[in-house]
Amino acid sequence: MEGNIPTEADWRSERWCLDAEHAYWNFVGKSHDEAVALFKDNAIRYQEDVVFMPSACFPFYCRAYMAYLMSPDSKNDSDGASCFFTLVDCRLDEIRADKTLKAEVIACLKHIATRQAFYEADVGIYGAFAERAKDAIGQIRARRTREMIAMDKMPIGIAPLRLYPHYLEAAAAWIVDQWHTSTEEECRATLVESPDRPGALAAIADGCVIGVLGFKRYPTPEDGAEELWINALLVVERWRGRGAGSKLLHAGVEAARAFGCERLYVYTDVPKFFERHGWRQIRHNEGTGMFVLEYPNVSASGDH
Repeated sequence: MEGNIPTEADWRSERWCLDAEHAYWNFVGKSHDEAVALFKDNAIRYQEDVVFMPSACFPFYCRAYMAYLMSPDSKNDSDGASCFFTLVDCRLDEIRADKTLKAEVIACLKHIATRQAFYEADVGIYGAFAERAKDAIGQIRARRTREMIAMDKMPIGIAPLRLYPHYLEAAAAWIVDQWHTSTEEECRATLVESPDRPGALAAIADGCVIGVLGFKRYPTPEDGAEELWINALLVVERWRGRGAGSKLLHAGVEAARAFGCERLYVYTDVPKFFERHGWRQIRHNEGTGMFVLEYPNVSASGDH
């Protein structure tokens, strides 16, 4: 089921962010086959457009993405296959709400789950597709409490944390509770405005801060040059699994680009989350289980 090409009215049915506008210029007027050709050319690039396009356009181009992933043309496209899990996570609400699309997405996930070798997706880098597909299908089929249903309907936005100063203390406390590697005072210092780094970002739902992303300057492991790092990326537990972390990460890369940074790093124990968003691993400390990852070519990230 391909459906009709989204109209101009479909594209204008929601207020745009910069990412939705980018999706518009890449996909507006594109037929199913033309969209499939885009994914064949560069699936990891164009799947980001599908993540951020308006809901009225999402099913049509999601189906084109799935058609590509289930075609012989997707052979060896490990990034394209892995990014589909990110897409499902970010657009879970629409997928659950559309019974036909829901069945098609589950079918595509089952297809991907059994073809790890076909996509040449290294389990050490991309995780086991069978397990990731099982988790994603479980999320799609999960029974929802009334509170969860209400939360699912709340849009999640990204804004500078400075617009919500009354959450600064809470955000610093969240970070300390999560990692226990610094004091609340030190955390607050990395979340306030500074001339040497972008300001911290907040994920917002129902007028409340539900997640934060902060930056810090620190020497790189490659040449010791002081570069920009993501110092913390955290979503409060009850809001996890709804795409807030992915939105914060994408906005963080864009903030680094707007600040004029060429390189962006992160030190983390969950490398697969970042790798699904195009980051590459450059160091692994086996003793601590921590990883250093870099986002390649930050200055061109707006073109991904």
